[in-house]
Amino acid sequence: LILVRKVGGERFNINLLDNNWPKGIAFSYPQNTLLKMQNEGNVHLIPYGTFEVKDIFGRVLYSGIINSSSHIILPESRRYIQADVRSRSFSYPISINEIVIKGEDSIKKTSYSQRGTFLYVNPTALVVLGFLVLLVVIRIGKYKKRKQ
Repeated sequence: LILVRKVGGERFNINLLDNNWPKGIAFSYPQNTLLKMQNEGNVHLIPYGTFEVKDIFGRVLYSGIINSSSHIILPESRRYIQADVRSRSFSYPISINEIVIKGEDSIKKTSYSQRGTFLYVNPTALVVLGFLVLLVVIRIGKYKKRKQ
C-alpha cells in the first residue's frame, strides 16, 4: 500500500469520537484504553496525543501516549487506537477524577481534545465503609435498648 498526498484540495479533519475509560463510577483503573478516532478529511492522518487522569487536586494519577505505534487512519474512515496507561501517583480511596485527552495529527494540521469526569471508589474502601456503617447501626441499636 502506497499512500500519496497531492498538494491542493486536501481537507484535514480528525475527531475523537469516544473512549472506553469508565464513565460515572469506576472501581478500578484500566491498564489501557481504546480511543475511537474518525478521519473526516480526504487525506490519511496519523494521530498522536496524550491521555491523563487527574484528581481534584490537579495531581496526575495516570497518563499515557496515544498511538505510539503510528497507526494510520485512512480518509473517511474510523479506527480504534490504543493508549497504554501508566500509574504516576497514588489515588485516594474515594476521589473525583478528570480525564483529559488531547492531541493532533502528525503534520499538525488539526487537533482533537476530550474531557470527562468520573468517581473512583476503591472496592476495599467501600467494604470497610460498609462495615463501619454496620457497626454504628448496631451500636445505636444497643444504646437505644439500654435506655429503655
